[in-house]
Amino acid sequence: MKCTNCGNDNPATLWDEGDTIYCSVCTHRTRKTDFEDDSVQCPYCHRLRDKKAMYCRYCNSSDWTPSSPAEFAEIDKILKDMGY
Repeated sequence: MKCTNCGNDNPATLWDEGDTIYCSVCTHRTRKTDFEDDSVQCPYCHRLRDKKAMYCRYCNSSDWTPSSPAEFAEIDKILKDMGY
């Protein structure tokens, strides 16, 4: 097992979740089918988020509803100012 995101291969920090491998070092998941990062685009802030996470780490959205153009402009500016 190896994390696609950070390259970690320490079995003490990699967790087999059945369909994915969770890396507790970088908090990313790797799909076991193709060994790619298990991320999807958040419909609210349009940043990549963990598909299994309860909420987006960038905008804190916990639902899967898209943002309006005004909401996206506001959150995009905030996140860019923070370096995301």
